Amino acid sequence: MKRLLTLFLILSLLTAICPISAEPIAEYTLSISNIMVRTGEEVSVWYYLGQAGQTSLALIDENGQTKAELFNEWQEAGSHEYPWDGTAAGSAYPSGAYDLELRQDGISRRLKLMLETPEDMVTVNSEAEASFAQPEDVPEDVPEAPVIEATETPAAAFNPTPALRSQHPHAHEPGTCYWCTPMDITDEATIWKMLTAPIYTLNENQKKQVIIRSEPNEKSAGVGVVTGTSMGVHVLENRSDGWSLIECYSASFFDSKVKVWNEYVTGYVKTSLIQKKTPAQDYALLVDKLTQTLYIYKEGHLFSTLAVSTGQYNERQPYNETRTGEFLLVSKVGDFRSDAMICSDAIRYNGGDLIHEIPHVVNADGSKNYRATEYKLGNRGSHGCIRVQRLRNADGINMAWLWNHLKVDSKSGTRLAIWEDFQGRQMEIPSDDTVLYYNPNGGKDYHSTANCPGVRSQYLPLTAFTYGELETGAFASLDRCANCHPLRRKAEIEAINKLHLESSPGMVSDYH
Repeated sequence: MKRLLTLFLILSLLTAICPISAEPIAEYTLSISNIMVRTGEEVSVWYYLGQAGQTSLALIDENGQTKAELFNEWQEAGSHEYPWDGTAAGSAYPSGAYDLELRQDGISRRLKLMLETPEDMVTVNSEAEASFAQPEDVPEDVPEAPVIEATETPAAAFNPTPALRSQHPHAHEPGTCYWCTPMDITDEATIWKMLTAPIYTLNENQKKQVIIRSEPNEKSAGVGVVTGTSMGVHVLENRSDGWSLIECYSASFFDSKVKVWNEYVTGYVKTSLIQKKTPAQDYALLVDKLTQTLYIYKEGHLFSTLAVSTGQYNERQPYNETRTGEFLLVSKVGDFRSDAMICSDAIRYNGGDLIHEIPHVVNADGSKNYRATEYKLGNRGSHGCIRVQRLRNADGINMAWLWNHLKVDSKSGTRLAIWEDFQGRQMEIPSDDTVLYYNPNGGKDYHSTANCPGVRSQYLPLTAFTYGELETGAFASLDRCANCHPLRRKAEIEAINKLHLESSPGMVSDYH
């Protein structure tokens, strides 16, 4: 019988993953993000055992000697979590390179890490990188948003257009194009007008990229790249010399010829490449990286919402950022494997970027295990793909529903607009009288609907209470439902808003 052990090392804000297989171990590669944490801070080691057995976790030094055995005990099959502060019995180790090794019945695999002094940080280095030709999506990145002290939140009045960084005037009427439409989710009519307006893409293979030139000639420097067929551009000028001036967010992947990560760029492409397309007119999608929410529109109205996880970049891997812009859903990929994880219902919209169900591993009994990725929904957590919830929401919608209902076509596919989380943008605090729901008969979650599909029918309809009561009494201990994804708690919204406060007038961050 094949045995699968999956080890997740959650350090500070990032997650390392080490899948282990007995038949054969070599078929799995170690894939780890760049992880930073101060030595002595508590980390969480989460691992999954395919079967019961004597299990241990050890710290191995550069000479291959066991520096410390963190535990050695018989453990049952299933998921386990081990808190670790980077020391043993409170004693810190000297700075240097170490391995963290999970063992069970002769099977083992190591996570490489560098322990620094308490004033410095721990770094986990990657042995492999994501590929443009073979799109990610391995669950080795940030598990959840950082916990930040709540502060007073300014009014949510900053609704820039996606072309905020443009150096050119935009006189187009809001709604006539993606680039000129303010990022105001409350303006349903204007958003729908934008989502069904024509889109201009480049006539090139959907897996290939076109270099944007600094000058109207092939020998000039590249300032960014555009993915063919599916990625929209804003055409500023069609010149008489056969070149056009365009602007967009550069779609560079780690192996792109021009490495400009999600920056707003202006430059030239051949006019002959530009083609005008009309997207599907029944459904359209909008992803907001600020709220980590997918908004589904149908025939002029907001139809439903789903929680998502977009790309988690860091200084070493800026290409993990989900690329902002407008796209068409161009081809169905289906299920694909990334190390020990499987991503289902994947639809291509930007070369190596896909929208798909949250990844899972397969348990020893053949069932699907989503534990390592499901809790990240609503926060950044991918290598650039858009991970979508697999549980049905209150409207019966999930990623499988999108797979079955959306038009996927290179000429007139469903439009996907992605909004950037500019510094200065803020999430609105819900009104205290907003109605939420819970199950008074031992329910552990709070909900957005009285008939949440995640609750057994005998407990429906649920009992109402208000958002203002959420931090009081027994309501304060309720978790946010993973099916209907109700409103975030006030402290969580304030934490997100604090991250996005404008540091000075007119300033925006490099990547978000």
